[in-house]
Amino acid sequence: MGVSWVSMDFSKLAKLGKATEREEAAQTGERLTAIVKVSTPGYRPAQVEVRKELGPLLFTAELLASDLDALKRDPSVVEVSPAKRLPLQKLPAAQRYGR
Repeated sequence: MGVSWVSMDFSKLAKLGKATEREEAAQTGERLTAIVKVSTPGYRPAQVEVRKELGPLLFTAELLASDLDALKRDPSVVEVSPAKRLPLQKLPAAQRYGR
């Protein structure tokens, strides 16, 4: 039994999420949490503070939103995936605590 691979063209994907969200965050000096993928094992850009190592090419990091453009221009950075904030939902206390 073999593994079947699906070929995808990643060349048209951007390194970063929506520009409007990034621009708004950069203007406020907001700190972001992101998953960062690099092309060189062990490489960690100076702009990021590593939170958790996920492997030699992948880690989570905290960074300033204003540093996203520098990371986009860094040839050793393959992808930056900023965490998205989820809206809080108001639930009855019993549902919040699994009762």
